[in-house]
Amino acid sequence: MKFINCFVVLVFMVGFASSGISICVDLIPPSAPENLIVSGEVGNILVSWDVVIDEPVCGGVDYYNVSRDGVWIGTTEDLSFVDVAVLGAGDYDYTVYAVDLVGGNAGASIKNSVVVDSGGSVGGSGSSSTSYICTPVWECGNWSECVGNEMRRICLDSHECGSDYLKPETYLECGVKDFEDDLKEGQILESSDADVEEDLSLFSAITGAVIGGGTGSVVGIVALLVIVSSGLVIVIRKRQI
Repeated sequence: MKFINCFVVLVFMVGFASSGISICVDLIPPSAPENLIVSGEVGNILVSWDVVIDEPVCGGVDYYNVSRDGVWIGTTEDLSFVDVAVLGAGDYDYTVYAVDLVGGNAGASIKNSVVVDSGGSVGGSGSSSTSYICTPVWECGNWSECVGNEMRRICLDSHECGSDYLKPETYLECGVKDFEDDLKEGQILESSDADVEEDLSLFSAITGAVIGGGTGSVVGIVALLVIVSSGLVIVIRKRQI
């Protein structure tokens, strides 16, 4: 059966290769977009950036995520996004990062800090010259207790880059299997072994009468010893002859 399974897998692989279908393995996240520009006015703030080239060539960018002050506000396949939120006067940080087609690798963010004045216009440092690559600094809390065979923790980026780029693990498996599950698995393996079943049946047939306890058990034990002793005597006599 193992030989047949291996043969089928081999035939499938040969057929798959001969069909001309290629497989793209992309473990490299996209680079951060460049030249992030934020302009416009409240209710119609335009965020735009340059195209991102993702390696290898068989990959490519699937979409871009846009965040404001580290909070996601939208996704687009274009090279621009319009923020229609009604913002008050103050400072705001816009970030953009790309996600690739293969594996969903999230790349680094580009960041631009802007100032919305009292009239609702975007001014201050809102130009392409102030955009820069945002490097996340992750700060993680303690791991939770092991509940349901898992542990979790919260990790926050103090730089508010808006991406999960280089984010530490926030989930771990822990604990052991339920004892009942282990017992069931053991019973299944034991019952599937014909030799073990046969030995257990024979043992039960011999000792079944002596497990119950009481006077009957004592009599059964004595009888069993007598039978074994008689058998040994017979064997010894046959050897002497």
